[in-house]
Amino acid sequence: MELSGEYGVKLDDMGRIGLPRQLRDTLEKTEIVLLRGRRGKEPCLWLYTVGEWKSRKEKAIARADLLVLQHLNTKAGIEFDKQGRVLIPQTLRKYARLSKDCMVVGQDDHVEIWAEDRYDEYIEATGEDLTAAWEKQSVLQLKEKGFADDGNGAYPGAAGADAGVLNPQGGA
Repeated sequence: MELSGEYGVKLDDMGRIGLPRQLRDTLEKTEIVLLRGRRGKEPCLWLYTVGEWKSRKEKAIARADLLVLQHLNTKAGIEFDKQGRVLIPQTLRKYARLSKDCMVVGQDDHVEIWAEDRYDEYIEATGEDLTAAWEKQSVLQLKEKGFADDGNGAYPGAAGADAGVLNPQGGA
């Protein structure tokens, strides 16, 4: 299962959001749970299939990871209505500080639901970390291709998107 993409959605007056068709097509086929989540210091909600949730819970129990278990045990079973919306319980809306404008973000094996303003703040705050992680991944890929760093952060012989990995703005 692959859940991906960023989607702006509206929370209605009854506390429901409509999930985008791309995500709903995958999630409507199975039971889903919603639980408290967090990225950095920012609260959000995590939506998992029951199978993925159980798998994560078993791993957390095996590792005695009480922090993860605390989040995994906050689950609320949810269902889609006929319009493809899910009702987010008031306690979870309050926790994630959801208001009218929300973001739904696919994360491969789960979906995150954010207050749009908090998601924007999180993305802005993690921008430098993301750039560093992307560059590290690119360097690992170059090394797998057999390229060697010349000591100046450049990879002689790398072409196209691989050229200038450590200096994507160009120049030395």
